[in-house]
Amino acid sequence: MKVSIIVPVYNVESYLKKCLESIINQTYKNIEIILIDDGSTDNSSIICDNYQEIDKRIKVIHQENMGLSSARNKGLEIATGELISFIDSDDYVELDFIEYLYNLITNYHTDIAVCAISKNSIKNKTEDIKIFNNKDSLLNLTNFSSSIKMNVMNKLYRKDIIKNIKFKENVIYEDILFNTNVFINIKNIVVSNIQKYHYLIRDNSLSNQKFSKHEYDRVNNSKYLYEKFLKKYPELKYHFKFYYYANSLGCINKQIMINKIDIKFCQKVKKEIRNDLINLLFTGYSFRRKIQFLVFTFSPLIIKSSIFYTKLYKF
Repeated sequence: MKVSIIVPVYNVESYLKKCLESIINQTYKNIEIILIDDGSTDNSSIICDNYQEIDKRIKVIHQENMGLSSARNKGLEIATGELISFIDSDDYVELDFIEYLYNLITNYHTDIAVCAISKNSIKNKTEDIKIFNNKDSLLNLTNFSSSIKMNVMNKLYRKDIIKNIKFKENVIYEDILFNTNVFINIKNIVVSNIQKYHYLIRDNSLSNQKFSKHEYDRVNNSKYLYEKFLKKYPELKYHFKFYYYANSLGCINKQIMINKIDIKFCQKVKKEIRNDLINLLFTGYSFRRKIQFLVFTFSPLIIKSSIFYTKLYKF
């Protein structure tokens, strides 16, 4: 089966070659590589064109700057593979990244295959492979400590399960919405703890930028997830709410870091968590986040003291 690899590109000339070298040298050869140059103003466009000359499996699309979601949607429009992978252009993957995920998704007959993400060096691990049905996959998708993660980059999707799903444009944390609409209808998923995807944290990356009004997209998208998953599995209400509240605290944390706190929003979240606190504490999620909920709910200092919250968050 052919695998379409979609790579959005925007002003990443310092990282792009390493990313593309890791893709064109994949041990799985039946791939098409779709590079969407999203209006780059550095040498990224030239690098894309040069690699297209080197490897005929590469297709380059140049468009005006329209954002990450638009670039991914354009890639989905022209992808011809039966399987879809997304790789960010400032990251890189192991040379057997596609082959490994391909073997997982075909050997276990699942809709999606997932590997672990490395933010540092690869750690030697004993392989641990798990199969989740729909219900358990939703639980794990909303568990921050799970290998599934909300990102699209560490996954291989069967095209037929995502063919009618698009990334919402002009928002950030768009992966939450995309995976919400994908995972709600899948039958099963295979997850490995082996790290095959290398994620680079840059100072100017979208995920590392300071607070902006778009940070509320994180809250709104996770609320959309909560409401959609709740309709299917109402008995898991507080598991899904936990994810929504954790993202709300993440939004507040960024506000505190720059000392621009939305008091009205903060008080709203505080009231909501307090009403659900007992039920939240009995979910199966991390002890650290439960402590954050407790301190946030009962300490008025949490709204006013950035130093206090920063220490708590690091803890």
